[in-house]
Amino acid sequence: MIKRKHKREIIYWICQLFGWTIFTLFMLSLIAFQNRGKDIDNVSINIVLGCSFLFISHLLRLIYKRYRYSQLKIFKLFIYLILMNITGAFISQILVTFMLYIVVKPNGIQPVTFQSTVYYMLNTNIIFWLWSVIYFVIHYFENYKSSEIEKVEIKLALKDAELDMLKKQIDPHFTFNALNNIRMLIIEDQYKAREAVTSLSDLLRYSLQSGKGNYTLLVDEIELTENYLSLQKIQYEEKLHYKVNVDKELYGVQVPPFTLQLLVENAVKHGISKQIKGGDITLDIGKEDNTISIKIYNTGVIVNSSGGTKTGLENLKRRMETLFPGGEGPCLIQYNENTVLAKVTIPLRYESSNS
Repeated sequence: MIKRKHKREIIYWICQLFGWTIFTLFMLSLIAFQNRGKDIDNVSINIVLGCSFLFISHLLRLIYKRYRYSQLKIFKLFIYLILMNITGAFISQILVTFMLYIVVKPNGIQPVTFQSTVYYMLNTNIIFWLWSVIYFVIHYFENYKSSEIEKVEIKLALKDAELDMLKKQIDPHFTFNALNNIRMLIIEDQYKAREAVTSLSDLLRYSLQSGKGNYTLLVDEIELTENYLSLQKIQYEEKLHYKVNVDKELYGVQVPPFTLQLLVENAVKHGISKQIKGGDITLDIGKEDNTISIKIYNTGVIVNSSGGTKTGLENLKRRMETLFPGGEGPCLIQYNENTVLAKVTIPLRYESSNS
């Protein structure tokens, strides 16, 4: 912040010195052309005028900043600028008169009259009006640009925070149930218990690593989902059957983390678990045009109930809206009498793409 203010001050003084120098040179050329053949010290006169304008304009800037004129409404600002520019022109008149007639005393200078004073103040007032308009136009443009940048930064920060939160929303009950099931399995089948511990370990490790980016490889998502289903299989036993059909050419495609797992979790919680005899889950993953088509079929029916939160599906929908604005989020339809279809399409994004 300090560096930024320092940089702005440097730019301000460069513009001030360059602008008033150009103005002084222009006036010097103009007056020299008008007073050809007359013994008038144009250089001294115009240097005094240029230095006076530089000083008064800087004084105006200090007042504008001190009393925050940029925050005033247009009408009130206009009234204040009338008063400030008239005051600036008056102070400039006193300063220039003192410098020219008492300090510098250039050759050929005309005596001060009421008419010359009024003429000088009118011209000076116009000059300060032009300077003030340029100052506030630049100031408003910078404020608008900073405001837009700040809005974008806040939006990105909120989006990143939301994505991070949604990616880490794994049902804790699933973890506790898996641990309890593994404890019971240790007594019955130690080999399956070891496999279950490995699956749970891989799933938890994946959940930690997925926080590093907004995308992950589809092949890793499939492995995660299979680990999840194998753990659920311990609990539901013969009530759960699953099958994964995937185009292996899509293994290197990138997808948002937990895309498959959240869809499958929704199928288990709101489909299989509601069936007395259990049911089937089928994953079909293929390519459609320039998108990945992910379809999850599960035994069950859609029940519109206020008690059903469908957390997994809602989380995925919000993440898709954040990552792919304007795109379609996951949809849930009754595929047939006893089968529900959850479908989501994701733009093709390969491993070489930036995460």
